[in-house]
Amino acid sequence: QALSHLHEQPLALPQSSHCPQITIINEKFKVSSSGPVF
Repeated sequence: QALSHLHEQPLALPQSSHCPQITIINEKFKVSSSGPVF
């Protein structure tokens, strides 16, 4: 189990760093569809 957990953490790190980028893009897209982006 400990080995599985260690192998899971590195995989979770890249996912976490990608999540904010996707959220920012989604927010920008929302803003651009409702109005101009400044």
